[in-house]
Amino acid sequence: MIQPPRHLPAGQTGGIALFCISVLLLCCMDVLIKLSSEGIPVFEILFFRSGVALLVTLAVALARRGRQVLTANRPGLLLLRGVIGVVAASGFFAALSLMPIMDAYAIGFSGPLLITMLSALILAERVGVRRWAAVVVGFIGVLIVLRPGETGLAGFLNAGGAVACIGVLGYSLLMVLTRLAGKTDAAATMVIYSMAVMTAASALTLPFIFVAPTWGELAMLVALGLIGGGAHFLMAMAYQRAEASLLAPFEYTSLLWGLGFGWAIWGDLPDEYVIGGSALIIAAGLYVLHREALRHHRPSHALPGAREAAAEEEAGE
Repeated sequence: MIQPPRHLPAGQTGGIALFCISVLLLCCMDVLIKLSSEGIPVFEILFFRSGVALLVTLAVALARRGRQVLTANRPGLLLLRGVIGVVAASGFFAALSLMPIMDAYAIGFSGPLLITMLSALILAERVGVRRWAAVVVGFIGVLIVLRPGETGLAGFLNAGGAVACIGVLGYSLLMVLTRLAGKTDAAATMVIYSMAVMTAASALTLPFIFVAPTWGELAMLVALGLIGGGAHFLMAMAYQRAEASLLAPFEYTSLLWGLGFGWAIWGDLPDEYVIGGSALIIAAGLYVLHREALRHHRPSHALPGAREAAAEEEAGE
């Protein structure tokens, strides 16, 4: 497990604080997504989430870098990232609408394991036996959370398990493509392209699924976009102050927030399957992060969640 130094510099302590606040804000965004999904379709939620984020990102990026931020060196790759982003976000949003937050988080934390596997397959990165063993252990944890043997195939496909897996697979592929695109295009450019594709793709579904939101629902939809954007900016500031390998374990504080929000709002409490599976997933994910940091002798780039792609991109500016 990654051990932080006993006495941290003030800047790194501030980075940890900013990171923890950003994780809390993202959990609040997830709560609003889950509440909104009770009356609003997932792709309509995605439209507001990505649309608000696009407007905020454009305003900040244009003010800081001018129109050159809109020019991409590999537009095809950035468009592909955007399409994968649609899959990742819609999968996770759908999972939140169908299953308890804790269950969705537990499956989402398998992201670093999938990133490791996809990096070996797509980027031809060398993955040692120890990390492959951690990947296997983590996926056993995912199976425990999903417990398909208990509920049968129908239970696996329903109750959000399938879409949660699709979402985390999309997120992991998105991160691998980020490594490729980051070699030629600016971080802000990647974010703008992703948000634009997600906004356009979700807008295409609106004529078929649109539900006029109430004023309360509209407030939630706008708020979740603003909160999500603010959280990613705070996370970017955190990465500027502290090493990623130091910050990464604090992503797991979202389990505490997910547990608290799930119990307080919906009366959900995790059962022994979710607790046991989560423990395996977290242990495997932390080990992969640790081995990655040792291998490169620098901060790890694998982030343990289903939502940090934009934050990693912004941190690289």
